[in-house]
Amino acid sequence: MRLAGSAAAAAVVMLTGCVGSPQYYRLSTASVPAGHATRLVLHDVNGDVEMRAAAGETISVQARIRMHDLNSLEAAHVVAVRNGSDVMIGSTCPTRAFSFDFCEVDYTIVYPRSLALSIKTVNGDVAVDAPASETRVETTNGDVRVREALANVTATSHQGDVTTSLADAWKGGTVTLHTTFGDVRLTVPDDFHGTVHGHTVAGDVDGLTSFGAGPAIADLSTTFGDVQVQRR
Repeated sequence: MRLAGSAAAAAVVMLTGCVGSPQYYRLSTASVPAGHATRLVLHDVNGDVEMRAAAGETISVQARIRMHDLNSLEAAHVVAVRNGSDVMIGSTCPTRAFSFDFCEVDYTIVYPRSLALSIKTVNGDVAVDAPASETRVETTNGDVRVREALANVTATSHQGDVTTSLADAWKGGTVTLHTTFGDVRLTVPDDFHGTVHGHTVAGDVDGLTSFGAGPAIADLSTTFGDVQVQRR
């Protein structure tokens, strides 16, 4: 079912750019109570995602929707639905006959920091700020940045850099970072203790010194790029 909340849309603005790129955009906002949800799920195709953890019980969504066709843009909107203990966010863009005539949605979402995250996009960067619960991020073409994580992190890309930093109060057990074409960087707190594995086929691995005995495990890998681990 659609969650109760508020939504608004701004006027349409025309953009100029390369042939085939989106030429119109509008801004929309939505506010959704998290209720008893334990996880936020966002799956979309084109566009950047920025997640900001905050206190409170409300999920606030700001979306910039861009399309090549004005009529299609008017029909596109952002939705939020409840599915068990998940709050699911995405967009409903009209199906287009040509792949270049697509819909792009850039999200900025402020969410209760207690929620776990599952973020997936195909073409776009993903940035997550200070998540307190398990965080899973996947993109195909774009960079991933997770900053000051407090729990387990899994972050992957195909073409893009993957960068993660763990908060001083990190209480997780695993960190898994992977890309195919790009660099992987992990920053750990001074008192981090655990096993760090790093692997690349064409690149350098730096910083895999002893991190002391501990249950934490970090797996970092790329195919064409560097792997770097450093203490704060």
